[in-house]
Amino acid sequence: MNISVLPGVLLILLSSLLLVLERATGLFGQPAIAAAFFILMVLIYLTNIFIKSREFTISYFYQIFYFIFLLVSAAIVANGAYMIEIAKEGNANGVFWALAIFFITGLEVSRFAYYCSMRNFERLPSPRVHIAVEKGILLAIVFLAIAISFYVLVRYSSPYLLKIERNDFWTAVVPSSLGFVPSLIFQTFFLALSLYWMKDGGDKKLASVIVLSYLFITVFVLGQKMSFAITYTMILGFFIAAHKPDFKISWRVMLVSGLAGLSVLGLLIYSYVIIGRDADFILIRVALQSQLNWSVLDGPEFPWFSTVLASCYLGCQGFDSGADFMSYYYLPEAVYNHYTNTGTGLSGFFPALSIFSLGFPLALVAYMLTSFVMGILQAYLVNHIRRKNIIFSFLVFKIYFAVILFVYAGIQVIFNKPFWLAVLLCMAMLVLLKLFSKQDRGNGDAGFRKVHE
Repeated sequence: MNISVLPGVLLILLSSLLLVLERATGLFGQPAIAAAFFILMVLIYLTNIFIKSREFTISYFYQIFYFIFLLVSAAIVANGAYMIEIAKEGNANGVFWALAIFFITGLEVSRFAYYCSMRNFERLPSPRVHIAVEKGILLAIVFLAIAISFYVLVRYSSPYLLKIERNDFWTAVVPSSLGFVPSLIFQTFFLALSLYWMKDGGDKKLASVIVLSYLFITVFVLGQKMSFAITYTMILGFFIAAHKPDFKISWRVMLVSGLAGLSVLGLLIYSYVIIGRDADFILIRVALQSQLNWSVLDGPEFPWFSTVLASCYLGCQGFDSGADFMSYYYLPEAVYNHYTNTGTGLSGFFPALSIFSLGFPLALVAYMLTSFVMGILQAYLVNHIRRKNIIFSFLVFKIYFAVILFVYAGIQVIFNKPFWLAVLLCMAMLVLLKLFSKQDRGNGDAGFRKVHE
């Protein structure tokens, strides 16, 4: 595929120029107007990317959503919004343009890596097990996950019914022996969705019931809304990219997506209102996701270099993670202590944590390298989902999402022993099952059918 990077390069250069001008001269008396115009340009740019690179754009959903949301927030902050968590009033310090640079740079690097590597992956063999064995394993896992979740619902109720916070429910009501359930449901949703896409046609009633059961459990048992909605949509994007690479966004799709988004937002507000929280606070908190990024750029000097050790990205001065240290650094002490005691956390750590720990230039270079690796993993994942090699795809997804959490949320899953134990367990299971199966060297579904028909 001929990948044109010229529009992206022009947007990066424009963002760099406006970043310098805004910090040097305070060029914009109404920064929100300039930001709104630029966001319109970005949407046109993304539309062009989508038309030319549909499967990449769909499977890049998480990053696009993250940055668009962050850019809107940055425009609000730059226009003088008061940030209630860090107790400061925003101004135009270049945060919007800095975020735009990271967004476009990462997208273009990942897109280049995606298509360069996809050409090679399509020719590589795909380690797999027989479809009947694989389907049996998937059904057993998802039914077990659903059964455990409904046991929690029947035995311990749910955050909605008890009218308490999600964290309180899973720490004070549900015993610690069942604390793995949220992670189990999240991870096995990938498997549940794969059961739906494994059928090329015909009756999908059972697979549909399984997927709907997962959505019900996620909302009413786990108490999750926004974060899981984003993650589930990301997973769906991988399956659409793999099986419907020419997917078109129709008015019907836009309407359904809009209604789904409003439903998630409504559930989010309702879940806080029933426990006595102010709905306005939640909306303000959601809107001000860029406050940490604004904070690292706050001050007369541009953060060319970090004022803390680079190791603070992983945690320093007694803090277990860079995200925790950064929260302590910028939050008022009373707010930090309250959030720590209630299990509440900030969000929007990227690229704030990278700039905070490395300085702006090194943070951008590190993100380019990370984006290149993630583009390769993204292509690898889409390729194996297309071949309906679900167990191996699940293994790749675990690694890909661990990198997502590490980069964008500062969550150090990739350094945890349980994560790698799970990866090794998946690999061991794949190797054992592989002894009783074949390996295909075909392209996409054609190779799959050649082996298993």
